[in-house]
This record gives sequence, C-alpha cells and structure tokens, in this order.
Amino acid sequence: MPESVLRKPDFSLSLFCDDAVLRAALILLAQRVDPAMVIDAVPMESASAASMQADLAIVAHGGSIDAAAVLHELRACEWELPVLLLLPDDTACPAYTIDGDMTECMTLPLDEAEVAARLRYLIDMLHARRAQQERLDMLLDGMRGIGEERGIGTEEMLAGFDRLVHFHDEATAAHGRRVGRYVRIIAGAAGLSHDEVDLLEQAASLHDIGKIGIAPALLNKHGRLDPQEMSAMREHAQMGYDILANGASSFLRTAAAVARSHHERFDGAGYPQGLRGERIPVEARIVALADVYDALTSARPYKPAWSPEQACAFITENRAAFDPELVDAFMRHGDEIRTLQTEQSAADN
Repeated sequence: MPESVLRKPDFSLSLFCDDAVLRAALILLAQRVDPAMVIDAVPMESASAASMQADLAIVAHGGSIDAAAVLHELRACEWELPVLLLLPDDTACPAYTIDGDMTECMTLPLDEAEVAARLRYLIDMLHARRAQQERLDMLLDGMRGIGEERGIGTEEMLAGFDRLVHFHDEATAAHGRRVGRYVRIIAGAAGLSHDEVDLLEQAASLHDIGKIGIAPALLNKHGRLDPQEMSAMREHAQMGYDILANGASSFLRTAAAVARSHHERFDGAGYPQGLRGERIPVEARIVALADVYDALTSARPYKPAWSPEQACAFITENRAAFDPELVDAFMRHGDEIRTLQTEQSAADN
C-alpha cells in the first residue's frame, strides 16, 4: 500500500476555484507538494464553514468566486488561516493582503513551480505553528497541573505566568509592566471609570503573555526578522488569548481580548483577525497605543531607543492606525507620559 495512504493526514486544504481545469491542476499540484494533505473543493457560499475546518486555503478569483468576499470570511475565523490567492493581475494584490498576515498572492496564468514553492512555504509556517503550540501546551499543562495540585486560584496562577514570562524573557515582562502604566494614563484620559482603569492596567501587563510560546532566540534576535520568523512571532497574539480565554472573571476576559487584539489596527491593517475601527475592543485599542509608544522609546536588540518626541511624531504621522480619539487623549497628556517614560527609563537602567 502506498505510504501516502498509510500516513496520517497532516493538514487540510480548502480550494475555492470555479474553473474545472484549473481546479484539477491545483489539486494535482497540492497532492505532489504534500501527498498526505486532505483537499476539499469548496463553493463560495461555504467559505465561513471552511474557515473553521481547514488548515490552509487556495482562492482562485473568477466565476462565482469573489476573492475579496472569500478572504473576508476566512479572516473572520478564530485563527490566522494561511491563504494562497490566485488573481487575474498583480495590480489587485495589495488590496487583498494585510501587512504581516499569512497571505501569499500570485497572478494567473498558473505557474506550477511558483505555486508549489508558495504552498511549501505556507506548509512550513503551519509546521512551525504546530511546534509552537505543542510547546505552549506543555508549558500550560505544567502550570495548570501545579495549580490544581496546590489549590492555587486563577489570579495567583496569572502572577505565576508573569514570573514565567520574566524568566523566559525579562525584556517582555518589563515591557508589559511599562505598557500597563501608560495604559492607566490613556484610559483615564479617555473617560474610563476608576475601576475600569485599574482592571485594564493589570490586564495590559499581560498583553504579551503569549510570548512564552516563542523561542527566546527569536525574541532576542539582532536584526530584522525574515518572513517565516515574523509569522512565528505574530503567533503570540493568539497564544496569549488561548492562555487566558477560559477564565470566568472580567479581568481574564479583558486580558484575553487585549492579548489577541493589541496588534489590530484601526485602519484594518493589523493582525491576527484584520479587525477595523470599533470592531476592535476599546481596551485593545488603548493597549495598542501604549504598546507602540513603549516599543519605540525602548531599546531593542535591533534598534536604539527613540526619544519621546520622535515616538509622538511617529504616532501622529501614523494616526490612521490608531483610534483617533485615543490619539488625541494621548497627546493631551503628552507631558505626563513623557515624564513617566523618563522615570521608567531611569528605573530600568
């Protein structure tokens, strides 16, 4: 019996293509790339259901297949589904891709070698994601097991997670604490109640907790990340949500929403879900602003720290990426934020 029959399927592929000849060619090509992959030809109206079942998708624009509509449905799923888009011409590609997401865009007619290379790239991403998730699951199982054995509650466990992040990567832990303090200023200026501000400050300190699932060598790499490394790094948003999502308290619900959505952008160019405007939880919009400011004003392995003035200028120039009302609140309290930044820099050094 052929090895491909005995082998357990690794991944499933949803194929959206109206052209019978092109569809047959893509199926054969995908089977050559990964003989164990399960391939399912999906009609346009089933895009939403497919997004919950598939590991990756190919979308060929044409006929009844509207690439924009299919991609919208696929992007609405709970995780970042890798997608290979086949479009009539390359002028449309930028409109279909979100900066940093797992979308590969190509033009027709079909270039089999290039399609195979792009599919292998996406499959490599999936293998890396699976390895990271397994590593994260081991960490979580260990922490939860200790908690159950010793009767430790959820909030106490989160303090343990914070310490775990500290030992895994001190820079990430310190960044979380600084972001929480900036969030307190922005949230208060935005009109949140005292209790809401307190809760969000605590939740914000855990916004990067998903980075316990990222290798320290990647977190501390000098120089720019390559596309595969960048994709792996971006997994931390969903990982953070997975850690926190099962909590029953308002604190845990807020922390989970912040962890998943703090890299969403007001103009829709963020990740992991590509949310836009007020579809992004307001708590995550606040944390996003504080997160960027602290990232800019902190030294990283790949860059020196920016001055507060440079960071504020960057935020102003990129205003479309943030909630405009929050940017206004941030700028109104610029002196207070700069003072806090100076104090925190001195404390860290």
